Amino acid sequence: MQDSPRPQVLVDPYERACRAYFDRAKLAGYAHVDQPSESMSGEETIEGKTYFVLRNSRGPLDIFEIGTDGRLWHKPDFDLDSLEASG
Repeated sequence: MQDSPRPQVLVDPYERACRAYFDRAKLAGYAHVDQPSESMSGEETIEGKTYFVLRNSRGPLDIFEIGTDGRLWHKPDFDLDSLEASG
């Protein structure tokens, strides 16, 4: 019996965050969402926790907490406006 191919694992947090960002937008029925910029996005430490923030030239788009196991946890209640000054 042959093993079925394993699904591709997204290791890069930018790719994983983008996938989650666009998947949620599609589920919500948005026809258009802002495109994140890889060069402007990245890990940030806020109040002792590590987050991955998707950004573009217009500002922060979405935020995910990075768990100790490397998982990204979406933070829908996080005040993205509070990141404007720090980004």
